[in-house]
Amino acid sequence: MRRTKRNQPEPLAKAFTKDNQVYFRLQTALMENVSYNSVIGRNLVNFAFLDQGLLERCMHEFFAVYVQRRDRGVRPDSIEEELVERSRRLFIRNSYLSIYLLGYVQFLMDEVFDPRIFSGITGDDKSLLNLIMKEKPDGIPDMLKSGMISVLIRSYESKRKRAEKALKIVWEASQGDTRTPVERYCQLEQEDSFFRKHWHSTFTTTLGVWDAETGESVRFTVLETIDDMLRYEMVQLLVEGLGYKFCKNCGMPFIPSGRSDALYCDRVMAGQEKPCNKIGANLAAKKKVARTPALKIYRQAYQRMNKRMEQGYLEREAYDSWVTEAAEKRDQCLAGELSYKEFADWINATSRRR
Repeated sequence: MRRTKRNQPEPLAKAFTKDNQVYFRLQTALMENVSYNSVIGRNLVNFAFLDQGLLERCMHEFFAVYVQRRDRGVRPDSIEEELVERSRRLFIRNSYLSIYLLGYVQFLMDEVFDPRIFSGITGDDKSLLNLIMKEKPDGIPDMLKSGMISVLIRSYESKRKRAEKALKIVWEASQGDTRTPVERYCQLEQEDSFFRKHWHSTFTTTLGVWDAETGESVRFTVLETIDDMLRYEMVQLLVEGLGYKFCKNCGMPFIPSGRSDALYCDRVMAGQEKPCNKIGANLAAKKKVARTPALKIYRQAYQRMNKRMEQGYLEREAYDSWVTEAAEKRDQCLAGELSYKEFADWINATSRRR
């Protein structure tokens, strides 16, 4: 399926910030002048959280759809429209994820590799990329189109890990520091070699019309590549001093969508059915119980006594009296006023009586 290759629009995006929101206007061969916005830094911190497995599954799914539709004789324009729409739906999950998928769709449909999206490919992957993209009379075979996924995933994962590491560096530098976010950012660029190498930023700005209907003009920042988009959002996150945290459950960065003192993010961890903010507090309590012998035996005894009361073997008044005394002795043990052996002996003597 070979088609006339379309020109790559330049640059990849333009952006500006207003009222704690970052606005992007995306320019790809498949989606031109697509505008979207979100809280400054939210897409960046969510990008740092995303597991490469999600992107990999999406790319394999896109490849399967592409092959199935093509082999059934579906028109290329219709296949492209379906895959672009699938990519567009994921903008709500993460805009960077969608941009990577759009790059892969363009590779499938036009056999064009967009270096603005898939940058930083080196070593063996670079050699494999050159082999895949070498001009072939009959186009790139399906085996290589599928094999390209592993190359693109490694490019994506290297950027994701850099974003995660940078956010941790910035977070650690901010703890107990009275300097402004801008002062900390400047020092990081000067003193931290990793930060300076991967997050040093020099941007071009230009005036332009954002809203054709209202004629609203803004000062755009020109972003040539996806790396520039990530750097721009990082700079804005630091300059604006907007807070992000690390989830107490999954340990990944997040920007609270509700209360500023939230301890848990609203994302769903791999292997879980509910988001961290729904299960985090419960899991944290269970972890604390597992780490603290006094809490563990208290919890076990509480469950035994509660079950006996529910089954009618223990009067409610006796149960309430035991709970009150057990809680007091638990707190005394945790405070060091009662030894663990003394507490355990009391628990076993009172909760195991018939």
